[in-house]
Amino acid sequence: ENLLQRFPKIDLVVTANDEMGLGAVEAIDAAGRLQEIKVIGCDALQPSLVSVKQGRLYATFDFSGFDQGYVAFEGVHRYLKGETLPKELMLPVPVVDKSNVAQYDIPMDQRKPPVWEEVLAVQKKMKDRVKVFPDARVGYRPMAKDADGLMAELQDFCARLR
Repeated sequence: ENLLQRFPKIDLVVTANDEMGLGAVEAIDAAGRLQEIKVIGCDALQPSLVSVKQGRLYATFDFSGFDQGYVAFEGVHRYLKGETLPKELMLPVPVVDKSNVAQYDIPMDQRKPPVWEEVLAVQKKMKDRVKVFPDARVGYRPMAKDADGLMAELQDFCARLR
């Protein structure tokens, strides 16, 4: 609420999780600015999917703990069987918006796990787009190579929303 008063021009709010995103939507709506400010959450949880369908939350990233856990355990299983694994495993983080929310609007226990071969195929595509920091064993950096790149991508995204 304080930031809304402090900054009269806000195009986009990107939050660390869906709870923050839904809270931002409520504060922005209470200030009467929901039509001018887009809000993006992260996690694709059920309440955020409802909000996306209602047109309140603009989008959410499907930063799925289920997928992360599945890939980690599948990797351990394959490693213990003697298979060679990539040095890093990166998962794509899909954007869920009105155009595709229906495919995510199913109970978590009914969602299909990632297909291992598709995860491996994504590695080559993502390696060029993603910087995995030296201390990371598994990288989940869906957009930019660094903070400046992320900011540039967000500015470009905001420009396309106008």
